[in-house]
Amino acid sequence: MNSTASKFSLERIALLLKRDISENWKSIFYFFLASYIIVLLWFCLTAYVSRYDEGLTVATSPFGFFCYMTILFMSFCISAVLCFSASRIFKPMSGRGKRIEFLMLPATHAEKFVSRVVYSVFGTAFVLFVVFLVAELTRILIGAVFSVNTWGVMEMGHVVDGVMMTPNMKFDGVFWLLSLISFVWTHSLYILGGTYFTKHPFRKTLILMVLFNSLLSVCFLAFRMGGQGNSLSITTMSMVVYDGVYTWIYYTIYSIFAVVNWWLAYRLFSRSQVMERNLF
Repeated sequence: MNSTASKFSLERIALLLKRDISENWKSIFYFFLASYIIVLLWFCLTAYVSRYDEGLTVATSPFGFFCYMTILFMSFCISAVLCFSASRIFKPMSGRGKRIEFLMLPATHAEKFVSRVVYSVFGTAFVLFVVFLVAELTRILIGAVFSVNTWGVMEMGHVVDGVMMTPNMKFDGVFWLLSLISFVWTHSLYILGGTYFTKHPFRKTLILMVLFNSLLSVCFLAFRMGGQGNSLSITTMSMVVYDGVYTWIYYTIYSIFAVVNWWLAYRLFSRSQVMERNLF
């Protein structure tokens, strides 16, 4: 094993990625097929049902309702899939035999870590991108062949680009930036959990993430509302979390913690042994 090599080699990373893909191509195909079917059915069924609903209250038109529901659907599903994939970043080290085999590969710890990040994080994101692209093209083809007018992602641009969809909520650049920071922070926790836990990493990380995130939110709210005597209502919480400079302080802390989580994940992996993992 050449784990002490001083040079960082992209060629070795490519070989590691090729190894992962060749060993898991069936899982990748099944994931693509299942995601494709779900997304295509969502496009067609949601568009069909929403155009016959006369009592819509969350949007001014059936198309607005479709966009609103699709944004929620896509956000939840994509976030859940990416976090689940991140928690399985070091699946090759889940057992002692697999751990020995992976640690003995002729590559440095940095190269192994990068290859697993590319495979689990960016690889999953790329597969999802292809899924939505193919589903969108299929939807267009179905509409052309059967003369059925369905709605898809390509038609949602003007809605997600700053158009008011719900009261007091605007999907502008700041909203998407803060949403991205929140996701990066959450995702980094699953990266760390997937590096530390050998069994059921997603479930264990989810529990710890909910507890820690709740504690951090309560501390922030207590700091922001200190001395004001306000009741902790839903309206008050939404005003506090989305309030000027305090919002940026809140999300800056999230960003710093995300970087720390990635650093701890790499440190934990670089200190991995056959029998145990030592963080310090």
